[in-house]
Amino acid sequence: MRRVATCLIGVVALACGGAPTPTPEPTVTPFPKSTPPPACTFLLGFADVQSAIPQLVGTCVENERPSETGGDSAQRTTRGLLVWRKADGLIAFTDGARTWVRGPTGEILERPNHQRFTWEAALPGTPPPPIATPGTPVPPSTPTPAQTAPSGSRAPTPGSRRLSVDQIVQSLTSSELPTSAVTPLTTTTDPNRLLGQPGQYSGKVVWRDTRAHDAELAIELFEGTEALENRRRLLDEVRRASTALAQHLYTSPLRLALVRVPRALSEDQARQYEAWLARL
Repeated sequence: MRRVATCLIGVVALACGGAPTPTPEPTVTPFPKSTPPPACTFLLGFADVQSAIPQLVGTCVENERPSETGGDSAQRTTRGLLVWRKADGLIAFTDGARTWVRGPTGEILERPNHQRFTWEAALPGTPPPPIATPGTPVPPSTPTPAQTAPSGSRAPTPGSRRLSVDQIVQSLTSSELPTSAVTPLTTTTDPNRLLGQPGQYSGKVVWRDTRAHDAELAIELFEGTEALENRRRLLDEVRRASTALAQHLYTSPLRLALVRVPRALSEDQARQYEAWLARL
């Protein structure tokens, strides 16, 4: 009887419009969407080499970063690796078997990985590899005025990769160097009153380094190599005459530029600005 009654109750419930409680659908939690990696780009000297031989370098897969070798910088690309070497200040690209190096006169030369050019530094503590025989420089795919060599020469002439004061200011303020108070000088604000004078520098930018707040750094730009060399000789004489006025001096004939770094910064700290100048 109890079983019959239970069945009747179920029939009555259905007749009255009742229905068994539906089983809830399982909740599906979607996987979180992966965040795309930030866009990478080539900067300064790496951008210069990539724009000269894009068919060899390819596109970037990461931003420039400190190399595991210590002191160098590296950036992986779709076709290999770009490297700036502290030992000689040169930028090279390798695909694993061959290396392309931006030489001291501006051209890009190719060699096997196990060789080096005479002007390349050997790794410390290792026997120097065989000397490579320079071949024909790799022609840039889309030459720019800064990369175009004069007629009859494959290498750019001094000053062919000159920078403006605005480019210097932008580079210093956007670099990872500990700079502050980056200021372009004018003929009225230059304390030496040499800016724009015949045979003197035609542009000048000064700034501070946060590691030596009381010391002022400067880069001077020139119209020709003679003015640049004369200025360097004068500053060398001042440096020899007075230790109080001694400073680190770095010149770039291709840029027609001279960087002055006070002795308040160590040799290693000062060479960061030499590397910055070489990679501009």
